[in-house]
Amino acid sequence: MQRGEIVLAKVKSLEEYGLYLEYKEKVIFVTIVNITWTEIDREKCQHNTEYKVKIIKSFKEAYRGVDYLGSIKDAYPEGNPWKDESIYHVGAKFSGTVVRIAEYGIIVRLSTDAIGLVKYSQEKLPIHSHVMVEVVDADIDKKRILLKLLSCEIRMTNNG
Repeated sequence: MQRGEIVLAKVKSLEEYGLYLEYKEKVIFVTIVNITWTEIDREKCQHNTEYKVKIIKSFKEAYRGVDYLGSIKDAYPEGNPWKDESIYHVGAKFSGTVVRIAEYGIIVRLSTDAIGLVKYSQEKLPIHSHVMVEVVDADIDKKRILLKLLSCEIRMTNNG
């Protein structure tokens, strides 16, 4: 296989740091950030599940049991929330959902599926809350969006 080639490989195992796949008795490793454009659904990464994988690098000799480095998300460019980067300009407003709370702020999945950060928010929002946010800063090269919380609607889940 060569760099840039896309193959259909089967999941061997999902680890905290990445995903191991197998293709024609060769091992392809996909780092955690190259698995998906959005959040990882561990249920979909079960043993023997097939994914298209774009080869990023090949090793002349297997390195720690890995023959190739790959990217699943690059094999599915239609899911890229950054394909129209111009929409993430300062002042742009988006709806979104709180997906995680961190000590440094609230992680929000925008309606475009891009992930942004409301830094050091004083709000105590539960996960799954619906929010309206405004872009304060965007680093397109690093795919980072800093947001300001405009409003929120707390959504209760079946668990609470």
